[in-house]
Amino acid sequence: MKRTLSLAAIVAVLLTLCLLMGCDFIIGGNTPVSTIAPQTLAPTSKTPETLAPTTEPPVSVAPSAAPLPTPANTANPTAKTETSYAYVTSWSEKMSVYKDFAFDYVDWLTGQDAIDKYMQDHGCSQQEAKNETEEYGYIRNVNPQIRWFDTNSSTVYYMPDAVMSVEPVQVDNDTFRQTMITAIGNGETWMTFVKVTVSGENIVKIEWVYHP
Repeated sequence: MKRTLSLAAIVAVLLTLCLLMGCDFIIGGNTPVSTIAPQTLAPTSKTPETLAPTTEPPVSVAPSAAPLPTPANTANPTAKTETSYAYVTSWSEKMSVYKDFAFDYVDWLTGQDAIDKYMQDHGCSQQEAKNETEEYGYIRNVNPQIRWFDTNSSTVYYMPDAVMSVEPVQVDNDTFRQTMITAIGNGETWMTFVKVTVSGENIVKIEWVYHP
């Protein structure tokens, strides 16, 4: 009996020591029992952060503007430029150094064209027409229309020189105006026969032409 108490006392002591030291021990099975109360982690009180939606409005791309319609071209088309042989028949009395001149257009024909038209206009034989037109051609005037055109600061003038050379020389507006007006007044058709280039209503160039 004395020995049994001693063992019981020893076991009691060991259990006490284990409780104090937190040892695990097995009670009737294989599952260890901890003498220390399990610690539980308190849930965090901090709520997860959420990103606030941006307040900046989304950038929108404006649709491209429709192309503007091309305006209609209301400007006058470029004036036609033409060159013709003519007799200068008159001038204007306007108060300007740049006068308007009147022209009677003619055709200066040569070769077979001259012969044919001369025969048609004069009712003569081919030989006679050839004799009349062979050297200088045929200046034919069948249109009575008179055309008026303006001179200006850009007009270029050519008139005969002092010795009446075949090739004309360039002169200024004053020289042309005075010479031509005098020739028109005197009926000097050899002086008023010209080749004129016009654009619209303006004279671009007027050139005296030698014709015997």
